[in-house]
Amino acid sequence: MARTVTRAQLRGWVRSKGDWPDANFVTDTEINEELDAGIASLYRLIVQARGYEYFRTATNLSTTASVDTIPLPADFYELLALWWDQGSGIKVPIRRYMPVEGEDYAQGEGWLGSLAADNVRYSLVDGAFRFVPTPTAVHTIKCEYVKAPARFSADSGAGGTWDGYAGFEEYPVWYVVATFLQKEESDATVALARLEQIKRDIISTATRDHSEPMRAQDVRGWPIGRRMMPSRWR
Repeated sequence: MARTVTRAQLRGWVRSKGDWPDANFVTDTEINEELDAGIASLYRLIVQARGYEYFRTATNLSTTASVDTIPLPADFYELLALWWDQGSGIKVPIRRYMPVEGEDYAQGEGWLGSLAADNVRYSLVDGAFRFVPTPTAVHTIKCEYVKAPARFSADSGAGGTWDGYAGFEEYPVWYVVATFLQKEESDATVALARLEQIKRDIISTATRDHSEPMRAQDVRGWPIGRRMMPSRWR
């Protein structure tokens, strides 16, 4: 269930809990910056606790002939899966290649023929997906991934509203309070303890899908044939 809050509300809670009713010690701009940092920290906690369903999204990417890379989506944080649309309406999962396999295939191999779907691999390289072998035409790649946290750009409305989910909005508030208490060399023990308690709650409750346990993924290797055999084995 959504618990929508605005940046102005979060900032007000920070001032209330930290006993900073005005901007004499901390300005609104400073609180805004730390709220963004606190939300990013919360985001990482949720994802690490397998709560990535909160931020899951998908987009279609396109390869370029004779180019082995596609830039990552602008809001990319963490990959969940890649599929190649062969043009038949069937999407085939693309698996990751190991570093030692990065030069195994000649250009074009793997994107052609009846066994093509089993012989296209990817790796994350310097802000892009790199494919082995290099595609020789335009292909549609579906990318399912975890979005990166967005920054506030307003105090309310568009760019100023945030979903705190199940009370998780307390985390960035106490994150900011602890940060500024430490800045003024005050006792931050209570704030840090509260932050740790919320952290434990998040780790234990972040996963939303309890319908069934996760299954082991397919771990089959690359098919070996005349065209598909890695070059070092030929």
